[in-house]
This record gives sequence, structure tokens and C-alpha cells, in this order.
Amino acid sequence: MTNDFLIGAIRASRDLHPQVKTELEEILAEPRVMTLEEIQKLHHRAVVWEEVRGDRAVCPMIVSRENTLIDEDGETEISADMMKPLQMFIGPPRLRRYWNGRPTPDQRKAVPWE
Repeated sequence: MTNDFLIGAIRASRDLHPQVKTELEEILAEPRVMTLEEIQKLHHRAVVWEEVRGDRAVCPMIVSRENTLIDEDGETEISADMMKPLQMFIGPPRLRRYWNGRPTPDQRKAVPWE
């Protein structure tokens, strides 16, 4: 059974609440890079994956009630600033992007940095 089949079944269901349908579709969707507007519309406790260009890993971040993303380093306000290059202590600023699901290394490589 494929994810596309399951998403189709969810959409066809008359018994599921619309919000539940939306959340299930998001869970089953292939990971993709999100826009700022999509991130701002996420509900409390949603998870996004932050990728910093050049890093080997992606880090999960949780949406809190205060319109912020929380990770192990603290809180980041959901704003246009979080989409700007990240200033590291040494070297040039590094680009960041956010995914709706944990991407595989191949998915990360396949999506070009803008």
C-alpha cells in the first residue's frame, strides 16, 4: 500500500474531521521544503526539520504556542529572520531551510538550495 493510496482514502473518507484529514495527509506526505507561510500556519506541537547547508544532520524543531520553534538550543521566533542565512561564529553565513518531514540524505541532495 502506497502513501498516495492512503492519502486518497483519507480524502474520500466522510467519517474523519477535516483537521484530522489535513494532519494525516501531512504525516503521509513526502518530505519537502516549506515556505515561511506554511510554517506560520502550523499548529501547536507540529514538528519541522531544520537543515543548515553543509551540516550532515537535520534537527527537529517543535512549534510552541507562542509562535516559536523550540529545539535543544532554545527558541526561535517564526519570522522572516529564521529564513535568512545563519551567522556562524567562523566563516560566511550559512543558509537554512525547513522540511515538513525528516528528509533522507538523497532527498536533501535532490532539492537545490535557492
